[in-house]
Amino acid sequence: MKNIIYIASFLGLIIVGCDSESRISELADVGDKGAIPILTEDLSSSFKLSDVAGSEVSFAVEFFDTENGNSVASYDWNVAYTLIAGTDTTDLTAELATFNSFTPNADGIQSLDVTITMNEVLSALGITSNDVSEGDEFDFSGIIVLNDGRTFSSDNSNEGRLDALWGFDVNVDKETIVLDSWSSNVTYLGDGASDTLFLTFDTDVITAPTVARISSEGNTDDVVGAVTATTDDDVFYLIYEAGTAATDTISFMVSGAEAVVGFPMESETISVFITDNAAPGAELASISAQISMDSIASVSVEFSYGEVLSTDSIMYEVTSADFDDFMVKLPQSADSEMSSLTFTPMNGTAKLEEQQIEFDVTITAGTDLAGNEINSTFTGIILND
Repeated sequence: MKNIIYIASFLGLIIVGCDSESRISELADVGDKGAIPILTEDLSSSFKLSDVAGSEVSFAVEFFDTENGNSVASYDWNVAYTLIAGTDTTDLTAELATFNSFTPNADGIQSLDVTITMNEVLSALGITSNDVSEGDEFDFSGIIVLNDGRTFSSDNSNEGRLDALWGFDVNVDKETIVLDSWSSNVTYLGDGASDTLFLTFDTDVITAPTVARISSEGNTDDVVGAVTATTDDDVFYLIYEAGTAATDTISFMVSGAEAVVGFPMESETISVFITDNAAPGAELASISAQISMDSIASVSVEFSYGEVLSTDSIMYEVTSADFDDFMVKLPQSADSEMSSLTFTPMNGTAKLEEQQIEFDVTITAGTDLAGNEINSTFTGIILND
């Protein structure tokens, strides 16, 4: 039993000895590096142009050296900032603060709680909040001065410790709201047709946006409904009703939305709808005939409309003094600006011999994206070569 106790005690001595050696090794290393400021509470920072007086950065450190931090005379902080005025930039640097009064913590190590206000930073740099913009960056760097006059910073001290606080950056908070996205159900609208425009912002809105319609053709018959909030604080909508303009691009200027009072969004113009009250302008694109055994085997006619059609079929009525009249409804390719008709001209049950023929084609029943119906008639001639 005595042997067991002896072994346990011996192991305990070994364990304590290892801890001590590790501590001594660390202290020996830090002795060459002066002293290290160790972060003991998470750094907190918030620089807001809407609340400069309440903006600050704060943190807490203890000083790690061979004397429980007693070798540290002061902990100094500098700040750097790039001032941008138009196309000109000026790099500013300033001595910000010197801290030389420390308090031993529960372990007897000299410690310090630091708070630096945004006003102190601006004053040190000789600028005001009017010189600063959202997203601007302030670069802070720390220096330890020892009692013997030596100085240590990130340049010559131990950067291996992740909790060593030698510097940090603070960006000015973004407070101006941004229109993140917009959406509608359709693009093309005819007279009196309406659709809902949804506006989604990048954060919750406290001041609703103002929306003004912009019409390139000066169309005044369309309407903008009231801008209305949804149950989501970042989404608004309005109802747009198309006017009587033949064709008109309808855009909207969105402005005034705020997430923070006094920081309205930058005005943004979005193109949303096409007011279209004009029937598709059909044009004859091509015409050809296939001859076989001295007879007209087929006639192919292709039409172009200058805009995408939304219909799934088109009605063709063909009349001629040279062959029998007929009417046919043919499938139409979705989202196409073209259509085609191929037929064999007949007299009763007989094909026509190779000859010159003339015929009219009337196109109906097809519609464009705004619902305007095609109603065009073309004359086609096949010449006898």
